[in-house]
Amino acid sequence: MHTDELPLIALPHDLCDEAAAALLEWLLEAARLVETHYAGELHRHYHCPDPRQRELWDARDPPF
Repeated sequence: MHTDELPLIALPHDLCDEAAAALLEWLLEAARLVETHYAGELHRHYHCPDPRQRELWDARDPPF
């Protein structure tokens, strides 16, 4: 990172152990909520073929 670039979020440098653990727990819960809310979109993104390849694949055609 260049010295003139700001981080995405400003994190305090002097958190106590308990506060750092609470922050991490909150971030993990926020990530879980985002994953749950966008589960369909994430599944399509990671598990569905590229749209350009879908045109080449015919589900009625046997694999062998």
